[in-house]
Amino acid sequence: MTDDMTHPVTRGELAALLAEYPTKQYVDDLGKTFFQALVRLEQRMDAKLDALDAKLDAKLDAKLDAKLDAKLGQLSIEMTRNINAILEAVRVEIRAVTEPYQHHGPRIEKLERAVFPDDGGAVRAKPRVRRRTRPR
Repeated sequence: MTDDMTHPVTRGELAALLAEYPTKQYVDDLGKTFFQALVRLEQRMDAKLDALDAKLDAKLDAKLDAKLDAKLGQLSIEMTRNINAILEAVRVEIRAVTEPYQHHGPRIEKLERAVFPDDGGAVRAKPRVRRRTRPR
């Protein structure tokens, strides 16, 4: 067969030439095969990405847990220091208020024994006053 367009082509030659080209059925089958291969590739990629995502999540969780534990430890130490400082300041304030009156204890007890001799110096409650009720 020649590439010369001036000579007529026989049916046999045309059939031989067309046999070299893919048919519509072949192209459709090839397209389906290619699409199925793409779907399988996508599924494999999804599975790999899911595994990678889970692995990265686990690593991130581990790192965050470690950092959080470290920060909580630091916070606990700092809070303990602050609480102890506040407690010491409160102790100093209480001592400043109560210290001047510590020597009064024996004098107050002696005074209470003198005023209330019958019950050992304990402070008594006031007696209740009965009020008269009006007759109805």
